[in-house]
This record gives sequence, C-alpha cells and structure tokens, in this order.
Amino acid sequence: MALPTGTVTFLRSDIEGSMALVRALGARYDGANAEHAAIVRVAVAAHAGQVVRTEGDAFFVVFTDAGAAARAAIEVQREMAAHDWPEGHPLRLRIGLHTGVATRAGDDYGGFEVNRAARIAAAGRGGQVICSGTARALIAADPPEGAELLDLGWHRLKGIPEPERLFQLAAPGLERDFGPLRTGQGPDEHLPERTATFVGRERELAELGRLLARSRLITLLGPGGTGKTTLAVELARRHAGEHADGAWFVDLAGVVDPEPARAQAAHDLGLFDGPAGPAVDRLASYLGDRDLLIVVDNLEQLRAGDELVGELLRSSRSSRIIATSRTPLHLTVEQAFPLRPLDLDGGDQEQSEAVRLFVERARRVHPDLRVGAADGKAIESICRLVDGLPLAIELCAARAAVLPVERIEERLRRHLPLPGSGPRDLPARQQTLEDTVAWSLELLDPPLQELFTRLGVFESSFELEQAEAVCATDDATDVLDGLVRLAEQSLLVRLDDAVGGVRFDMLETIRAVSRSRLQTTDEIDGLRFRHARAYLALAERFMAKHAEPTDATWLARLDADDDNLRDAVHWAIETGQVKLAHGLVGYLWRYWVHSGRLVLGRELAHAALTMAGADAPTEARAWALSAAGSLDYWSNDIEGATARYEAQLALALEVGSALAEADAWYNLMFVRRIFGDPVGAEEAGANTLRILGQLGEDRLIGDLAAHRLLIEAPMALADPTLLTDLERRAAELARTEVAGSTPLIAQGALPNIRAIACLAAGDIPGAARHLAGALRTGLTWGRFGDVITALGFIVAVGARHLDATAIATVQGALEAAVERYGVSGPPWPRQLAPLVPEDPLAGVSDTLGRERFERARDEGRHMTLEQIVGFIEELSGADLD
Repeated sequence: MALPTGTVTFLRSDIEGSMALVRALGARYDGANAEHAAIVRVAVAAHAGQVVRTEGDAFFVVFTDAGAAARAAIEVQREMAAHDWPEGHPLRLRIGLHTGVATRAGDDYGGFEVNRAARIAAAGRGGQVICSGTARALIAADPPEGAELLDLGWHRLKGIPEPERLFQLAAPGLERDFGPLRTGQGPDEHLPERTATFVGRERELAELGRLLARSRLITLLGPGGTGKTTLAVELARRHAGEHADGAWFVDLAGVVDPEPARAQAAHDLGLFDGPAGPAVDRLASYLGDRDLLIVVDNLEQLRAGDELVGELLRSSRSSRIIATSRTPLHLTVEQAFPLRPLDLDGGDQEQSEAVRLFVERARRVHPDLRVGAADGKAIESICRLVDGLPLAIELCAARAAVLPVERIEERLRRHLPLPGSGPRDLPARQQTLEDTVAWSLELLDPPLQELFTRLGVFESSFELEQAEAVCATDDATDVLDGLVRLAEQSLLVRLDDAVGGVRFDMLETIRAVSRSRLQTTDEIDGLRFRHARAYLALAERFMAKHAEPTDATWLARLDADDDNLRDAVHWAIETGQVKLAHGLVGYLWRYWVHSGRLVLGRELAHAALTMAGADAPTEARAWALSAAGSLDYWSNDIEGATARYEAQLALALEVGSALAEADAWYNLMFVRRIFGDPVGAEEAGANTLRILGQLGEDRLIGDLAAHRLLIEAPMALADPTLLTDLERRAAELARTEVAGSTPLIAQGALPNIRAIACLAAGDIPGAARHLAGALRTGLTWGRFGDVITALGFIVAVGARHLDATAIATVQGALEAAVERYGVSGPPWPRQLAPLVPEDPLAGVSDTLGRERFERARDEGRHMTLEQIVGFIEELSGADLD
C-alpha cells in the first residue's frame, strides 16, 4: 500500500526503559515485546493507520486523520495497561502525535516533521500520549469520546530550533498524572544518534560495562568494519547517566597531527574559540572539575594519539574515556579490548549474532523475508565468507531486496576474493571488507557506481541540495533516487536532519573506498570546484555579508556541514581560486564567530587575503577584508580589526561599492567607540545611515538603530524623560516592517530596553521576565555572548531581590559559560548603580552560608546554557508572578 502524502498525522511510540527490561526479563523479553507489537498493530489497523516501519520496540505509524490517530493511541494505552505482563515488569509505551506535511523519501518519510514527531514521543513518559500543537488543533475538532487535551506549556526539544507547545491527550482509562516531560538535555545528548537498531554484542557490552566501572580508559581494537564506533557509542549511551556531565563524542576521522586533534577535541567537548582565546587553551581547566564519559573515535591515523588521550585523562580525574583504534595506546591506565567479529556460532535454540544481524538488516529492505532451513544455511555461509564483519554483513543483507539469500551466497562465494579489489598488505579481515565493498559496488548499475564515486568529494555528511549541485549530470541517474538506492544497499546512511532537509552520510570505511575511486577519475578537479561553489551558494542562502541572518535555523544548518565548508575554503585557497575563496570567507565569518571557530576563521581569512593575486582591487576582496576585520574584532584584536576596516573603506571607495562602504563605516563606528573616539564614532554612524538611506537598506538601518538604543539605554536610568523616549523609539522600531525580518530588534533589543525601564521603576520581576525573553532570543539565534551578558545582568540586578539559591545557581552557570565560550566575564554594569551593590554576590553568600552557596553555584556550573535559560524562564514566569 502506498504511503499517504499531504497533511498526515504521525504516531511514534517506544517502550520506556526497554534496556532495563531486557536485562530483567532475559529471554522472556522477546515474547513480551511481540505481545506489545500485536497490541499496537491491531489498534493501528482498527483505525485505518499504516505502519511505516519498526525499529526494535519502536513504531512509526501514519494516519490520514488526526482523530483516528488519537483514538488509536488511546486504545493502545488502554490495552497496554490492561495486559498481563510478567510480574513486576509491565511494558509502558511513550506515544507522540504530530500533524504535518509528509515528505516522501522512497518507501519512507523524511524531513523535519518526522524528526519533530520523534522528539515529541521521546519527551513523554510511559503510559502518556503527547501531542504537538498542530495535532491538538485537529484532534480538538473531532475529539475521542471523553478525551481532554491538557496544555503542558512550551518546551525545548532536541534539534528543534523553536520551542514547541505540547499537550497531553487524557481519556478515561488512561493515567493522568505524570512527572515532568523529558525535554531537558539528556546525558547522551552529545552522542551520535542511532541510525539503525543495535543488534548483538550484548556479551561484550556487559563485559565492557564491568571494565568501565574500574578502568578509566578502554580502547576498542580492531580493523575497519568490525563495529568499533557503533559499540563504543552504545556503551557510552548506556552508561552516560553515571557521569554528572554526560557522554561526549570526539571524532578524529581524518585528523593526523596532534595540535589540530587537540583543537578538534576541545570543540567536540563543547568549548568555543572566543575573545579570551582559543578553545584549546582552556581545555584542561574546563575539564578539571567535570565528570564526563568521552568517546574518542578514530585514533589509528593520529600521530601521538596517546598524548591526547593522556592529556584528557590528566585534566579530568573523574572522567573516563572509550577510545577506538587499530592498535593499543600503551598507556598505564589502558584496558585494551580486542573486538572480535560477530559470533558465528549460535546455541542450540538461537541464531548466532552474525545471522541475527543479517536477518534484521535484510528485513529492513525485505519485510516479508522468511528464513527456512536452506536460507538459514545460506545466511550462515554468507556470514562466514565475510569473516563475521558487521559492515560486510550489512552490505550483503542489503541485497535481500532483489536477490534470494541463496543467490547472494552463491555470488559472494564466486567473487571473493576479488583480485586487486583492495591493498594486499591490509590485514586479512580488512581485505575481506574491501572485497565485500567492491563486490557490492559491482552489482550496481554503472550510473549508481559513478554517483557513489562522485560522493567521495564530500568531507562528511551532506544534504540532497548539495549532492544534486555537485553530482548531477545530464546522463546520470536522478540524484535523489540514486541516494535512496545507495542507502538501500547500506552504502549510505540516511540521517534525521534537524532543519528539515534530506541528509545522508557514509561510514568512514566506505567513504575511504569512494575517495579512493574518485582519485583515479579525470573529473575530480571539476567536482571539487562544483563542491566549493555549492557550499558558497549554501552560505549565500543563509547569510548576508552585511547583515544578520533572518532564519533561526542558520547556525544548525551550517554546523551540519562544517567539514564541507572548511574543505571548500581550503581547496579554494590551495588551488588559487581567489574570487571563490574571498566569497566564501566574506559570507562565512559570522558562522565562524557564532559556532566558536574563531581561530579557524582567522587563519582562513588571512590566508585568503594573502593568496597570489589576492590583492587585486575587487569588491569580493573588500568583503573579505570586512570578514577578517570582524574575526579580529571578536578575537579582541581591535587594532588588527581597525586596520582591516580602514583598508575595506579605502577599497570600497576605489571599486565604487556603496554597500561595502556603508559596511566599513558601520564597522569603524564600533572600533572608534572602543578607542574612546566618540566624535569619530558619530561620524562613522552618520555616514552609515546616509549611504544606507540612499540604498534603501531599511533592514540595516533598523539594526543600527537597535544598537544605538541599547547603547543609550543604561544611561537613561538616571533620566525618566529620556527613558520614556527610549521606550517609545524602541516600540516604534519593533512595529516597523523591519522587525519582522530582524528578530534582534523585536525579540532582542526591545526586551532589554524594557528590562531597564522596569529596573528604573523598581519592578524587578518584570525586568526578569523581559530578560528571560532576551535570553531565549540569544540562545535561539546562536548569540552566546548576548546570553552571557544577560546572565551577568540578571545576577547583578537580582542579587537583592530574587531567590538567593537561584542567583547562586545562575552565577555558576555564568562562570561555566564564560569559560566554555571564551568571553570576558561581564562586568557589573556601572550604569546600574545604585540599583546593584558593588559586589552583588557578597550578600547572596551571606544569606545562604558558604556551603549552600557553593553547592548551588556548583549545580549551575554543570548546567548548559539551554538548561540555565529554561531555569530562568521558569523562575521569571512562575515564581515571580
């Protein structure tokens, strides 16, 4: 049956605490899970739903009618509650409902709405049904009998840029009271998401869990394709909650030298380059009082990998590391764990791990696969032919969509080993993997083989838009169709994309094959040029050289392609593509600032400006100078920034670019104010407004006006007349058409100004509420410096008026954020005196006592910005009303 399109309602469900149930029930779990699956399938069929796919104990279902989805969800929960489960171990389902426009991806759905539905389901508790706002609106129009929709308020969901308003579907026979939604940041938040169910390795996981309890470093050893990364991430996921600061993933694929590896580790562990210096300089101090579980992946090609791991362990005595490598690190605390291939011999009553993996993956592409005696023997033979290597097994299983398993075994036996399919000096199992990849590719049509080869130009995961721009040719297969077919053959992995795109990735072992094939073609230079042009187009779409982004997803979208963006700029510089290099730098500087990659951005910008031929007077160079100056500015090199901006101004005048000239004056306004030149700053501001007015650039005029209002606001505290005028001007600015495209005006500047007005009137709770709104805006738009400044503001003005424990908690989060994001700690605003004491924390410490103060501050230090902003929103919205 074809999947419905248009507006549909998705139902996502999974069993709460399934891993604990597996351990508690042992072999009985499979039967209980099958009973749960039968309950779901009966209810779905009764209400005209369609099961799209299952993943372990999780169901993904689609309905054309939201009311039917709601009735099915209620029926499932009633039947689950009434069912006779093993004593003391009831199975409880979390169910999420979301209505949106379906985006088909082959025989499945893709896109942002699928991801949103999964996040809503994950937010709930066992026995609960959670609905999105869109689902709630349609269900309310035709509610199930006796049902209610309880408003649970606004919540932040992982990977969703804006807060989501969630509702609980309550009905007779269902539980009504649950704990808070699971929308806080979980301990495994920073691990890669599963792209498939985890099969096998339970014995290894149990043994590794015991080793992890007594070893600070476990190194999983084995050649490519043995599943080291998958096992390491699963191990970290299961033990993340045992560490106060959760589990983190450091990906060193492609990193060879020690210093870039240290920088990569610092960024992957959450540190940003900032005005206070590079992230790597703060790595040791940041880790010092933290307790993390760190996966360090792909150490084999890194020179002195042992030194990096040793540094991480010395920096944080409470943390533990799970490393993956082909060779041991030879550190004193290391527990090496050679990873064998999957078990090829099952017991009398069960299939082997290798066979179970094959069957599970084969059923993803051939759901009706039945394994009889002959097929079972063929599958066992396949698994032995590929030495039990998980990746090789998956590649073979993917062929079950078009070939009977006996034919797969026959063809595999006939083609292995393939002469010349891989380097002969590789370990035997690595040769097997190379042979299996080559065998799998041989079975593809020539256009698909060509597409696979072209995809080697991507440095990491990629979105459909860029794949089409780079890989499409007049005589090639449709790119989307080709990507879906490659994913069906396990040569690609389709990813959930938080911003609604269709995204794919390759496992590193398979990517190496694609890159190797690409190197032998005569189209590599053309593909590299198209790759760089595609990522310039992406940057142009989300960024403007001269103004802030207007799409709140901009940072997440570019961050997903960080490796590809960096590779594009490097290639343009190395091959002398001056115009392309200047264009990329000119657009990307804001991304490098807000994503915490200042060091990289400065290096690339300065390299682009010093290329051979880069000094030709062009408009592109003027914008590259602006970018380099801004990167200097945010790195606290104000002299360097001034020199770049002056050069930009001169060049803009020379080439006749009025917009670049206005941008240069705008930039100079800031640095002149810093250098204590108010007259020069005023001149620069006036010139900016004059040129922008001539160009009709209302949006930039609005940004400039907002900045000026924020500068004037603190000074207005002493003058009620000036403050009233300030509020009026801010409100007028927010009502203009500009406000709709510049959220920093309506959502950032105005709340800050209103907070100051509340302070002047003595309305501290009102000020806190406005500041909470400004905090959310800064967080949503990736303006972490603004968030940190507002946190300092809250501590300063709230110390005398707000709960002392809350202020100590915010102070701890502020200190951690200053360290993490590399900014200078915000000084207590002098203009706020006498509203705040000289040392606002002294009174807080006296009120709480030293021990309670330090305990609350330590709690704050272990909170992320997302968590502390949520904390302040609750404080300002509830406790202060």
